[in-house]
Amino acid sequence: MMNQTAVEWLIEQIFLNKKYITYEESIVFDQAKSLEKHQQRLIYEGLLQNVGTSINKSDLPTFEEYYKGTYGK
Repeated sequence: MMNQTAVEWLIEQIFLNKKYITYEESIVFDQAKSLEKHQQRLIYEGLLQNVGTSINKSDLPTFEEYYKGTYGK
């Protein structure tokens, strides 16, 4: 089972007892997911900049590899 992002978890909780979401809701949720992914990218890239010289950065996964491996997307 893949991990959920915080936004995905929140969406799941909001719609636990609803049978459908509106088009407008789906647009807003997609925007929230995109913003969360962007924030995670900035954090990941910041961490890579602070990795010491004893670690070869090319051995580390790219952000997309990390994100797909963690969240399956």
